[in-house]
Amino acid sequence: MFGGKEGMCVPEDIFAAALASCINTLFLLIANNSQLGLKSLETIANVKMNIEGMEKLIFTNVHFQMNIALENDNERERKKANTVYGMAQKICPIRQSWGDAVPISFELNFK
Repeated sequence: MFGGKEGMCVPEDIFAAALASCINTLFLLIANNSQLGLKSLETIANVKMNIEGMEKLIFTNVHFQMNIALENDNERERKKANTVYGMAQKICPIRQSWGDAVPISFELNFK
């Protein structure tokens, strides 16, 4: 969108990867403390930006999509996973830093 080269990382891609890593790390920490067994975990962050004038790039939206596979995929463990994800969202330092200035949404999918 901002003129980067095809196939090359651009700053917004690197920023999105850092955000995904942050929420992923929080989820893993809380899941471990909650004894939630995971087979796999994938987190994707999509970042939307706008240009305001020649000197300003503004983040307008961040959406986290987390895809997990549970060791024991049952209703109890899915409920626990949703609780863990809610806790990770609540303590997410990005969300705490930005407040409501940038909408941040979260999605949890089970494989």
